[in-house]
Amino acid sequence: MEIVLGDIKIAIPPERKIDFTGMRTMVKYDVPGDRPRYQDMGRDERTVKWNGIFYGDGAYDQALALQAYYDSGKNIDDGTEKGGFLFLFEDISCRVLIKSYSFQYYRKDKVRYDIELVRLESDYDKKDAQEKTKTDKVAKAKSGLDKLKDDINKAMKTVNDVSKTAQKIQQSLYNARKSYLSVVNSVTSPIKNMKQQLTNVKSAFDRTLATVNHSIGRVSTPSSRHELTDALKTMQTTIPLAQSLVVLAQQRSLGIRLEEVISQMKTRQVKQGDSLRSIATEVLGNPHQWILLAQLNRLSSSIIPSGIKTVKVPDNTNLANIQSMIDEQVSQLPKAVSNYLPRNLR
Repeated sequence: MEIVLGDIKIAIPPERKIDFTGMRTMVKYDVPGDRPRYQDMGRDERTVKWNGIFYGDGAYDQALALQAYYDSGKNIDDGTEKGGFLFLFEDISCRVLIKSYSFQYYRKDKVRYDIELVRLESDYDKKDAQEKTKTDKVAKAKSGLDKLKDDINKAMKTVNDVSKTAQKIQQSLYNARKSYLSVVNSVTSPIKNMKQQLTNVKSAFDRTLATVNHSIGRVSTPSSRHELTDALKTMQTTIPLAQSLVVLAQQRSLGIRLEEVISQMKTRQVKQGDSLRSIATEVLGNPHQWILLAQLNRLSSSIIPSGIKTVKVPDNTNLANIQSMIDEQVSQLPKAVSNYLPRNLR
């Protein structure tokens, strides 16, 4: 096993372990004559702790390198994604501060050390978490609708027992409705046709759920079977529309969020001789980021048309978040079909 801390690689013996801890702060209130009350004050610091031994010719140098990190001006929390040091261990990646560090010198090629880190949660981490939550909602809605479709197909084969069929489909229907609405309700300004479609799908969900709830405990008769079957068929034909609305809601929600982020970006005056490539080098430190600037400013190349006086430029604190949103937009575009390619290129 190997740990990366900043620029330092640390080998850990296989029998060693790394402790990850995280606690919540609770305040206890003693109530005379009654049980105590507790108030959750939020999560306390999350620490990463281990010890080990440096062996070999560079053992003492490694120990001193960690000491230099511990004493350096980089060992601070400035609230950004650049605070502290990068910590990598297998699938774990985060920013950390060195809370405590000590070492015991045995000889030049053998130094024992103890280290404790504090994991940072910057504003950058919170934004990533929020974006992930939004993406998870969409995935949950899609899987919920897929499951509902399968459950209805199975239920249609056993509809002779009305109550039993309704019980089987009830939870799946409720979950699919809930996850679907959590996505589409986030669309603040649906287009005209979409607005009516959203109303129709919600009505289908509500009517079907009402029929299913009514069918539980009901005696199976031709009338009750016919009523439940019709409701399930209606929902069955509505699911494809619900699935397409989830995708459309995802696209519109993402587009609105991206526009909000772009509107808050700083603008840079275009000077004579400027190109997106030169601006990307100056502002972002990477000429290849001109592609991102082109996407943000809706330009087709690195050449800035003469009529444009300013361009929107991100800063490094939200660069990764913006790139992630654009990548998500691109991933939603239709895939190219081989039939569109000329025969000599297939």
